[in-house]
Amino acid sequence: RNDLSATGAFEWPDDAPPERPPVLRDVLEPRGSASAARCALTAAQWEAAQSEARHRGPRLLVPDAAAPTLISSYRTDQLASKFVAGDDGAPPRWLTPRECSRLMGFPATFVWPEPTGERGHTGAAAEAAPYRMLGNAVVPPLVRAIGERMVERL
Repeated sequence: RNDLSATGAFEWPDDAPPERPPVLRDVLEPRGSASAARCALTAAQWEAAQSEARHRGPRLLVPDAAAPTLISSYRTDQLASKFVAGDDGAPPRWLTPRECSRLMGFPATFVWPEPTGERGHTGAAAEAAPYRMLGNAVVPPLVRAIGERMVERL
């Protein structure tokens, strides 16, 4: 609330950042995992993404760099998405839903709710649902930090 912020009753958390900021490699599934294999692009999808790269830049994520912002259309918009390099020359893959949830700071025990209005859907709609939810979610550690600061002020 602006009225609390203006009176100094609330201060944004300024905790020290971690010694080493997390990077994409920190959240990736092990090479060859079943969940990663399910997220592989087909050769045709990768070809289409590469042809579009001339207009949108590099398509592969850098494992030792910060991860990109997750958008709700990540899995459905292959031309705007970036990918994890494939194993041994195989086409790249999308990030898995679990990798995306780790990027967002969700706990490992987090269980995906069934998307409203999509009961019984299979295929692309079912595969895209976790990405859509994550792309519209807030980062749990951030909410916790702000909530704790608010409780201190109350």
